[in-house]
Amino acid sequence: MKRRRAIVLTLLGVPTTLGLGTAFFRDDLLEKRVAVIEPGRLVRGAWQRPGPLRRVIERERIRTIVSLTAINRDDPKYVAQAKVVSETGVNWIIVPMRGSRATLEQMAEAADLLADSRRQPAFFHCVAGHHRTSLVHAAYRIRHEGWTASQAWREVASFPWARPSLDHEDRRLIEAFAAAQSAGTLSRRDVDHASGPSSEVGRPANPGSGRSRGDVRGGPGLEEQPRRGSERANLPLGSNAGGQPRPDRA
Repeated sequence: MKRRRAIVLTLLGVPTTLGLGTAFFRDDLLEKRVAVIEPGRLVRGAWQRPGPLRRVIERERIRTIVSLTAINRDDPKYVAQAKVVSETGVNWIIVPMRGSRATLEQMAEAADLLADSRRQPAFFHCVAGHHRTSLVHAAYRIRHEGWTASQAWREVASFPWARPSLDHEDRRLIEAFAAAQSAGTLSRRDVDHASGPSSEVGRPANPGSGRSRGDVRGGPGLEEQPRRGSERANLPLGSNAGGQPRPDRA
């Protein structure tokens, strides 16, 4: 069976040394931990290779990508995703969460971004599609749908890749977020819950023109995301990147 797979991958031009062919095949052709949370509105996942990302954008009609990780602009993952963003015209916002964790303020801001109907359908993800993605998923349920911490935890703990018996810190942060939300100590971004985008909302003009900067967000007291190579970045990222989220496609 392994020999047959190696032959197929070789015929496809995929290197098979040390299992690299299998890894390439899996990551470049298969979507990683993608799950529709609310049809037509919210999709979660891991960082995708270009092919799977394009499929998710097209199938789910994604308008906005919210990346929940700090990443340098010359990181290969960033470069690959930026190319897809430029080609598809979606908006891209980075909330620079570090080390598989997030501040409560970051969780609140990301949840507010996802709740903004002008940005939906939105695809939100971290690197592995596990900790940070689940924290924001839970924060959205608590902040915008009135769920309890227990309800939100049960949902994010139900995914096949979750490890409820080990993800103690995730649960602690979700409970802390619910307590802060209940106490009213978390600031709130203005979001539009109207049925459709406002009239001034449009597709970014001339993606890749170099006339705009990325939209990189972080909570109070959080060190800014590394920006090595940022002066070379010229792709439309975020709400103020040469326009607003694009209108519905035909």
